[in-house]
Amino acid sequence: MTTSAKHPLWHGALTEGTHPLLWTFDAGRTTGPVQTDVLPDNTILAIDSSYTQATPCPVTPDALPSDGTYRILPTVTQSTPQDRLTWARVAAIGFQSLNPDWDGILCMPGQSTTYWLHLSAKEIVSFQGCATPQLAYALDAGITPDTEAADQTMSRPSNLAAHIHTAQVSGNANALLGHLLGAEIAATRPYWLGQEVALIGTAPLTNAYATILNAQHVPLIRADGTKMVEKGFQILNAL
Repeated sequence: MTTSAKHPLWHGALTEGTHPLLWTFDAGRTTGPVQTDVLPDNTILAIDSSYTQATPCPVTPDALPSDGTYRILPTVTQSTPQDRLTWARVAAIGFQSLNPDWDGILCMPGQSTTYWLHLSAKEIVSFQGCATPQLAYALDAGITPDTEAADQTMSRPSNLAAHIHTAQVSGNANALLGHLLGAEIAATRPYWLGQEVALIGTAPLTNAYATILNAQHVPLIRADGTKMVEKGFQILNAL
C-alpha cells in the first residue's frame, strides 16, 4: 500500500520555537511549513511528549503511538548529558532514509537550539544540544562569523564572557557570533573530531556553522533542513 493511499490527506507538525510548524501532505503534494496554533486531525506530532525512547535507539521508530487524535513521534531522551530530542529527529529520519549507510555526525542548527547527533548503524547513539542560536539572538550577534574570533574562543573557551564583552564594546557583531560559535565548536569537539559531518538546516545560522566547520577542515556535506523534515514525515506516515 502506498503512503498516499494509506492517508490521502494528512499533516506533520513540529515545535521548534513559539508556534508549531505545520506541513500538509495531500496525495503526493506537500505544502508548508506554516505557523499554526490549531492542529488538524490526522497529524503526526513531533513535540516533547510522555512517549519516549532512551539513547541508544533507532533513528526511525518501529511504530508511532497514538492518543486517539494524533500520531506521536516518541521523544528521544538522554540521561548524560540530560537532554530531550523532538523536532530534530524528524530531519534525522529523513536524512537517514536517503543515506542508509551514514555513520557520522549530524549538526542541526535550529531557531533556538543546535543539535549534534551521533548516528551509527541506523541508531542515535548520543546527542548534544547547544543554546547558541538563543544566545546569538539575545545578544544581537551578526550573521557572518569572524573566524579569528572563533579561533580565539576555541583556544580559550574560559574567556568567552570576556570576549563577548569586548565584541560588544567594539560593536563587532560578527566577532560576537564568532566567539559564540567558537565556544560551541570547542564544546562539541568529541562529536566532530575525526568524523564526517552532515550540516542540516535552513535556519539563518546554518551558513555560519558551515564557515566555522570549514575553517577547521571538518569533512562536511550539507542537506536542506525543510526537505529532510518533509522526507522524515513521509517515512513516519508509512509506519
